[in-house]
Amino acid sequence: MSGKEDYILVDNAEYPKSLFLEDNGLLDIHAGAFETAAIKYFYKQILNIEAVKNLPVYSLNYRNIKKWLQGGESARNVVPLGYAGNPSEYEKKLSSIEAMFSILCKYVAEVIML
Repeated sequence: MSGKEDYILVDNAEYPKSLFLEDNGLLDIHAGAFETAAIKYFYKQILNIEAVKNLPVYSLNYRNIKKWLQGGESARNVVPLGYAGNPSEYEKKLSSIEAMFSILCKYVAEVIML
C-alpha cells in the first residue's frame, strides 16, 4: 500500500480453521508452508524453490511467540532465519491458498454490493 489509497477494506471474512492447521502442532506463523504457498501461487517467478525445499522446520513455542511479537532484535533472537514454520511443505498448502482466496473474493464482492 502506498498510503494514497481512497479506500481500505478490512478483511472480516470467515475462514475455516482447517485452512491454517499444521501437522504435529507446528506453529506455522511466518513464512512457513502457508505463506510460502501464497508466494508460489501469486509470485512463482520470485520463489527459489530449491532453497525452500532445503529449509529445516523451525517452530516457536508459545513463550517465544511473545518475544517474536515484540519485533526487532527480540524477533531476530527467536527466529534467526526469519521464518517460523515449515516452508518446505508449501505444496501441501496450495489448495488452502486457493480456498482462502475464493472465500476472500466472495467476501469482497458481498461488501462491494452492500
